Amino acid sequence: FDHTKFVLNFGSNCLEAHTNHTSVAHRLARAIVDRNVRMVSFDVRLSNTAAKSSEWVPVKPGTDGAVILAMCNVIMESGLYAGEGEDFLQFVKVTKGPNPSVADKIATLKAHLAQYTPEWAEKQSGVSAAKIREIAVEFATTKPAVLITYRGAVAHVNGNDTERAAQMLASITGNVDNPGGRCKAVGAKWK
Repeated sequence: FDHTKFVLNFGSNCLEAHTNHTSVAHRLARAIVDRNVRMVSFDVRLSNTAAKSSEWVPVKPGTDGAVILAMCNVIMESGLYAGEGEDFLQFVKVTKGPNPSVADKIATLKAHLAQYTPEWAEKQSGVSAAKIREIAVEFATTKPAVLITYRGAVAHVNGNDTERAAQMLASITGNVDNPGGRCKAVGAKWK
């Protein structure tokens, strides 16, 4: 939050409750107030965080993943992955083959995402296809941007797939492990 220019929030009520609530809420509030950072929150209810967002987008429960996949579709079809997103794809396994080129990975990813159109996601989520396209383009073209998720999007059936889709969205827009983007998780180091 200290370096971002845009926050895309799926189900994180971080201004009210979060694992690291005090530091996260403080940094986010500072970004919004001091630097006029725009935050768009997808949430099933008008939570405290959604209420303090620049824009609240109501979404049907459990359908965040559909919206995220549709945003990935828009970004890939529009070529908004070019540059940093392509650079990230060098390190990602997308195809079955052992040594695919980035171009092969892009073609495979586009083919996979083709079924997840904004119109399809609209039927699932209740969020208009036009709104999905608009926010996808804004997220992809605002640098740096950060995508945050939490229990609202991932603590339900298929929540792990929603989180995978969120990581893909952050990755193809070049917003992973860059100042102002999404940080990779830090896990336990048990042997």
